Amino acid sequence: MDLKDLIPIVLSALALLLSAMTWFLAYFHRRSKAILCYVKREFGVDDNGSLCKRELTYSFSNTGEQSLYVKVVNLLVGESPLGPLRHSSSYNIIQTNIIQPFISNPGQIETFTLIHDLGDKRLPDDDDKDKFTIVQVVVISANGKRYEMSHDISKLGPVGPEAKDLIWKSASLGKCKYN
Repeated sequence: MDLKDLIPIVLSALALLLSAMTWFLAYFHRRSKAILCYVKREFGVDDNGSLCKRELTYSFSNTGEQSLYVKVVNLLVGESPLGPLRHSSSYNIIQTNIIQPFISNPGQIETFTLIHDLGDKRLPDDDDKDKFTIVQVVVISANGKRYEMSHDISKLGPVGPEAKDLIWKSASLGKCKYN
């Protein structure tokens, strides 16, 4: 067998392998993708005119190819903006309204609003630079993989931040280190 005979055989084998991979990805592999977007913030005022609660509205968009189960939405304070399923530090859960679990089908967009008391003692002060306040969304895909989405809202005060701030950037699914 000469080199001129071997080249077409190798190219044919590579083309067959590429064709098999494409077939597998087209018919069997279903990607899990989603985007969590911060939409708006509103405040509640008590009888004295002081801010007493904050309402955070988010949209959850399933941009993947399989259904996703949104298991839990939490407001957390901890030492990392990643969240407890992707970072080993401890987190305090801030009491909020309960977001009912829901299923999001491919191409579907859901919205939810987290409401919490601004007087909660576990919320970090403005001076506390080593604490992060995050919105955590735990998601389970149709094939049983668990994901976490975390959105850092540490800079979110009563006014601002500006439109170019990273707080307006969406959060994507992040695989948990325990999968």
